[in-house]
Amino acid sequence: MKRALLIIIPILLVFSLIVFWAFNSHIEYKAQMEAKEAHKKRIEKNVISAVANLIKEYNAFDWVKEIKGRKEIFDPILTVELEKLLLTDRPTLFIGVIKDIRTFDQEFYILRIENIRPHRANLELAIKSPMQKVNSLLKEHPNLSKNYPGGVAVVAKINNISAVGGKDDIRIGEGKSIDIIYVEDVRIWYYLDR
Repeated sequence: MKRALLIIIPILLVFSLIVFWAFNSHIEYKAQMEAKEAHKKRIEKNVISAVANLIKEYNAFDWVKEIKGRKEIFDPILTVELEKLLLTDRPTLFIGVIKDIRTFDQEFYILRIENIRPHRANLELAIKSPMQKVNSLLKEHPNLSKNYPGGVAVVAKINNISAVGGKDDIRIGEGKSIDIIYVEDVRIWYYLDR
């Protein structure tokens, strides 16, 4: 009997430790998943709020929402369609990532901003933006051009759309930024149901 207890007790002890470890691992995993979900929800709330405020403040036109309402995702979008949407008196909301910055003059940069492409309109912006605003944005977010999914929301007045042929058939909207803000995840605005 003593011999059986000497065998059973260590087995029960090991089994108890395994159960205890598994239970704690599950609790930790669940806490990590809940923290990730809370972080994601916080980012979503911040992005939606910031972009909605831009639209409201400048009466900006959400051109992607308009395209999504008219076209299937794989339908081609012609430059003339973009001209009808964007070359108006109303400023346009554009969300994307900064691909390049070059000096225009002593007060302005030209920002090249690439669209996140939730549709077939390969549109980029080449917009004149105040150096002071861009420098402030880059100071706060030094890896902005390398930090996808982080990017920018821009309200801009588009004056011209040019087409660059080639494999990607890119359209470039040229104009001047009215306001530009950092957004933690450029995908959120267009991929959430609003």
